[in-house]
Amino acid sequence: MTWFQHGAPASIFLLYLFLWKTSPELVPQLGQEDSWIEWLTVAAFGSASVAFALVGMKRGWRDGWFAWGLALFCYFVAGEEISWGQRLIGFVPPEVFLQKNYQEEANLHNIFNDQMGPKWMLVFVLAGWGLLLPVMRLAGARKLLERLRVVEPPIVLAPWFVFSLVLLQYYPFEMTAEYVELIAGVLFLVTAIPLLEFNRRTTLAVIAPLVAVVAAASYPALEDSFGSRHKLECAEAETQALTSAIESGASLRGLFVRRSSDYRVHTSIQSGLLKPEIVQALDSVVCEGGSNNPNRRRYALDPWGQPYWLYYVRGADRLTGTALFYSFGPNRRYDSPEGRIDGTDDVGTRSRPLRLDTHLPE
Repeated sequence: MTWFQHGAPASIFLLYLFLWKTSPELVPQLGQEDSWIEWLTVAAFGSASVAFALVGMKRGWRDGWFAWGLALFCYFVAGEEISWGQRLIGFVPPEVFLQKNYQEEANLHNIFNDQMGPKWMLVFVLAGWGLLLPVMRLAGARKLLERLRVVEPPIVLAPWFVFSLVLLQYYPFEMTAEYVELIAGVLFLVTAIPLLEFNRRTTLAVIAPLVAVVAAASYPALEDSFGSRHKLECAEAETQALTSAIESGASLRGLFVRRSSDYRVHTSIQSGLLKPEIVQALDSVVCEGGSNNPNRRRYALDPWGQPYWLYYVRGADRLTGTALFYSFGPNRRYDSPEGRIDGTDDVGTRSRPLRLDTHLPE
């Protein structure tokens, strides 16, 4: 079992280091939303949740309360990681998430980003549960922790928690936190597994989240191939409407003084790059593919419940600029770095060259 406890987190670190040295551009690419790094994180925390729940059931409510708490925590993290199925199912989240969550996703951790971002939440968990509690046990608090029925990782796993914290602090590449989250999920899982008495039923229960994740991760790809024609037509018509609106002067000075930008449409409005009334252009589009929830168009979401994006780049002559409004398309993934939507499932409409002297309001 020791080889598994060390081998699982080590494999992720080795993958990260390998990509760092050979293909650093793949580090953020593999760590983006709905990538396999994220889905494996969901699987790790999901399996850890089941494992800790089984430990809690085995010990009973009095002795297993801490294990139940860890099970609920891991379940919460798994749900938050996939925004409780928003990108999978394609629903429009309640308005509080659209207002408060800059990513327009149905999760809580990004709502409190200004107070305590996901990175610092992760630091707290790694340092507190992963290091402080095992050190307390070694420092003479063993009886106290046993009396409280605390479940903490074995001290032999401490180096992996330290390495994770160092990686978060150094942060060599964008999306590094996604890899650390996967490592954290694996560390929760390898802590829980030795506490179980494995039989056929237990094994099936622990691996069930992995099977569910494989099926869920495949769903957007299937919809990419066999998805609704109406949703594609709707996204095409709506991006055309947004493009027509910016060609008619729905932009603000803040957009054109930039060399380039790539933001959600709603974020662009909040940042003073687009006029708020640009979303009214969506109301002129009649399509069958999108949700009838009025918040979808009010917050510029596409038919799959994901934000529409604006990619703007200033021309080499500095007198013109081009805007591209686009949707992530059926697979709900960011496939268009620097506005390159050709060859992807992303749906978008590019504007004609916009003359800055006619689009810069006084």
